[in-house]
Amino acid sequence: MPILLARVDERLIHGVVVTDWFSHLKPKRFMVVDDVLSQDESLKRTMRMAKPSGTGMSIINTQTAIENFKAGKYDNHGVLLLVKSPATLIELKKGGVDIPLVDIGIIFPGENKERVSKYVA
Repeated sequence: MPILLARVDERLIHGVVVTDWFSHLKPKRFMVVDDVLSQDESLKRTMRMAKPSGTGMSIINTQTAIENFKAGKYDNHGVLLLVKSPATLIELKKGGVDIPLVDIGIIFPGENKERVSKYVA
C-alpha cells in the first residue's frame, strides 16, 4: 500500500508533519497534491527545503497523482500524502487512488466554509 496516511492541512508541510508524522510513519516520500502550488517553481523549491534529508518529495497536480498511482510509480514507497482540501482527496478517490487513512489538520475559515472546530472549517 503506497499511501500510509493522507493529511488535509492548508499549511501542507510544517513542523508537526516533519517531526511527529515523519518519525511515526517513516515514509520514503512526501507527496503534496495541489493544482495551484504544483505550477509555482519558487514555492516548490521552498517546500522541498522543509522535508527531511534522504526523503523524496513530489509536488504535483491531482491528475498527475492519479496517473502516477495507477501506473504503480509509488508501489515501493511509503507515501505521506498532503493536501490543502478534502476536495482533492475526493478527486483522487474518484480517480481510483486507494487512501486508507485520513488525518485532518488545520483548515482555515473562509468563503463557503462552516467552522466545525477551533481549527477546522
